[in-house]
Amino acid sequence: MRYPRSCPSCGADNRPIAKLCDQCGTPLNAVPEVPPAPADWHADLNRPRVMAARLLNHAYSVSYRLSEHRLRPYGISPVQFRALTLVRLLPQPVTPSLLALHLALDSRTVSDLVSRLEQSGWVRRVRDLPDRRAVRLELTEEGERMLEKTRGPAIATLEDVWSVVEPAELKPVLKVLRRVRDSCLEKLGYRPGEIFALGPPETE
Repeated sequence: MRYPRSCPSCGADNRPIAKLCDQCGTPLNAVPEVPPAPADWHADLNRPRVMAARLLNHAYSVSYRLSEHRLRPYGISPVQFRALTLVRLLPQPVTPSLLALHLALDSRTVSDLVSRLEQSGWVRRVRDLPDRRAVRLELTEEGERMLEKTRGPAIATLEDVWSVVEPAELKPVLKVLRRVRDSCLEKLGYRPGEIFALGPPETE
């Protein structure tokens, strides 16, 4: 099947053999000109702190993709693995709102995530809190098995991501990352020591 050629200028579909757009006459093999970014944009994006934030986002994005690739054969995503890990390691009650805070997700996204975990048979919602409207999460036996099956590949991937950095180089990096994380939490109105005291212990 031969698909129509889309015009880069007006978006109209054209015959596969057309060289000019039937609607506006633009050559169909022409690449639309991209206007250069204003000079002040380049200056802003290359500020040291902005560049650090951009590189941090880039590193997270590509490392997430790598984790996604490595975990795909097990039928679980990185965020699902992280959620199961938190439900396993955080002291009860592990509520969806606490999960949202640790995963940096909004409540609706976490609600969808918990629903998918529940449908997969990995977690269950338990209604035994004083507020009967609230729920806490706990792993099922199937969830425990999935976590044990994927822990090795997930940890190996994280080790692989940071294998380009020597252990001695990591110490100052960890201090900087903790400082940035805690500063952001404080700006959001949280006390980092209380939030992350709930999680797995952090070593210097």
